[in-house]
Amino acid sequence: MKRMTSALVVVLLFVIADTGQADFTPPADLRPGDRYQLIFVSADTRDAYSHNLADYNQFVSQQAALNPSLPTDVTWSVVASASWQSARDNAPTYNNVPIYNTHGERVANGTTDLWDGTILTPVLYDQYGNQRALSPTWGDTVATGTDPNGNWIVHLCLGIGYTPMLGSYSASDWKWIDTGQFAYAGYSYPFYALSSPITVEVPEPSAFALLGMGAVGLLGFSWRGRTRTTA
Repeated sequence: MKRMTSALVVVLLFVIADTGQADFTPPADLRPGDRYQLIFVSADTRDAYSHNLADYNQFVSQQAALNPSLPTDVTWSVVASASWQSARDNAPTYNNVPIYNTHGERVANGTTDLWDGTILTPVLYDQYGNQRALSPTWGDTVATGTDPNGNWIVHLCLGIGYTPMLGSYSASDWKWIDTGQFAYAGYSYPFYALSSPITVEVPEPSAFALLGMGAVGLLGFSWRGRTRTTA
C-alpha cells in the first residue's frame, strides 16, 4: 500500500508541473490535420519610416515571440505595404486556409475573402489574445500603407512620403486595412502580423488522463500483489 501511495504522489507531482502554463488552443471549429493562419495586431508599436518590409517582418516576429504559447516553427509577416511591395505578396494567404484572430474568431476564409473589401470579424486582438488597448493619439489605427485589395498605395505606403495609410483593427469593412486616413510616419503605430500556415495536431493525452491511467495501473498492480499474498 505504501508503494502504491508513493507512486500516486509521483503522478500527482507530474500533473502539477505539467499544468503550469496553458498552451495556445487551436480554433474550436478545426479538426486534427486542418490548416489555418493566425493574425494579430501587435501589442507594441514602432514608427513607419522604413521602406523595407523586412524591418517590419522582424518587428512582428519579435512581437509574436513574446508569447511562448503561440505555435512554434511559424513564420510571421507584416500585413503592410511599402514601395513596390504589396501586403498580399509579403504576407501570403491561401484560398483554402482560413485565418483566425488570437481569440479564436474566423477573420477570413482565405485569400479571396481577406482581400475582397470586407472581413468576417475584426482582427482586434494582440499576440496574447487580449483586446488591444486604444492609443491615446490614434485610437484603433494600425499602419498598413495598403488598399482594400492588398496592394501598395503610391505616396501612402510605408516609408514613402512619410504619410502611411492607416487601417482600423476594430473594423470589419474595408476600413480594417484602409480607413482613408493617413498620418505622420514618425508616430508610433501597431502593425498586423500574419502567420504562415499551421496544422492542427492530434492532441496528446492530458495530464489528468495520464493520472487516471496511472491510477488504474497502480490499482491493478496492488490487486495482483494482494492476490499473490493470498495464494
